[in-house]
Amino acid sequence: MLGLGLGATRQSYPAEENPIIYFRQSDFSNGFDTAEPYSVDEGTLTLTYGQTAPGSVYDDWLKGVFNGADQASESGVTFNQFINDSDTFVQQYDNGAGYFIAVAFDIYLVDGFDGDAGTTVNVFCDAGGRSLNRDINGAGIQINQDEHVRDYASRSDDATGKRWSSMASVAPNGDILIRFPVSADYPVDGGTFYIRNLRVAISTQDLGLQIPNPSVKTITYQSDFSSTVDGWSIHLAPDSSVAAGVTAHGFDDVLEWSWSDDEVGSGYIKRTLDSRVDQHGSNIDKNTTLQREITVDFDVFYEDSTDPPVPPTGITVAVGGFTDVANSSGITINEWNTKSLTITLDDASTDVIYLGVATANDLPDAGDKIYFKNIKVSFPTIDPEP
Repeated sequence: MLGLGLGATRQSYPAEENPIIYFRQSDFSNGFDTAEPYSVDEGTLTLTYGQTAPGSVYDDWLKGVFNGADQASESGVTFNQFINDSDTFVQQYDNGAGYFIAVAFDIYLVDGFDGDAGTTVNVFCDAGGRSLNRDINGAGIQINQDEHVRDYASRSDDATGKRWSSMASVAPNGDILIRFPVSADYPVDGGTFYIRNLRVAISTQDLGLQIPNPSVKTITYQSDFSSTVDGWSIHLAPDSSVAAGVTAHGFDDVLEWSWSDDEVGSGYIKRTLDSRVDQHGSNIDKNTTLQREITVDFDVFYEDSTDPPVPPTGITVAVGGFTDVANSSGITINEWNTKSLTITLDDASTDVIYLGVATANDLPDAGDKIYFKNIKVSFPTIDPEP
């Protein structure tokens, strides 16, 4: 798939205009997409497209199997003229001030790839002669066997894990090379690897950790309280209850959260989200700050029975194990309030979201009610995983 710019797949870049001037993503579902064996001196390397890696839901992996002998030297797979089907295209930007290149791909090595189960394997990636050999966290060039490694390959000239490498001194060819150059990790007879989602981009900016990934999709939950509580339940508020399909303050089908006794501590309603929300605590989605944010929108009406009413501080929103929290301040008593919060998911370890009250001086009393409608939760993620 070729294209200039990203269109609908564009992510949140620093500049007003899309800085991506070239982007290509592999498609191994029905073909090799320029893939060929590289430097296989012993036996053969058999490539097969349209495969499914162990434990994956995708059927568009490129599979490679070394057959006939253990490798005695460097080998791998090359993607000939993958960049714009051309060698001269890259040369147009070579040594040009302000041009940057990034490469990323998903890889899976079947355990025993190098003859030693459970060990790490050195994997190198070159683009037009430029080495991009670090993983997403800048941790090095070794990957675990029997593990889906997402978004591998990064610039090699620092340890920050940044994606983009200056185009200066890039060799004037459009090849992508993935190789196994360390003797201790040479593939053995039967050594098997899988590769998918190979992406290359050229940009007019160093975009830090960001690299285009069209497989990033937005997962969205939209509440529906017309007939049920839609999966919401009480958390830490034993003298309260929730009811669905309520008509209140000018709206039908709202969720009513009411108290039969004074609240003595923090109280919440909670709901389980799509399980992929807790990917944000792993390496899977750390390639952009955008992918680590969850947005929560809702309308709330705080019906306070206290005379005089005590203005609440706000509605607290938490994700996971209450490690990622935000507070929607400025709630006005006895009228509808529309709120929107964005939470960076640094440590979310579960897929549960909480909405509630946590400030001691405005905890609900007996007879108080809080109404919710139009609760919407959205977060970008890799869909599906792995």
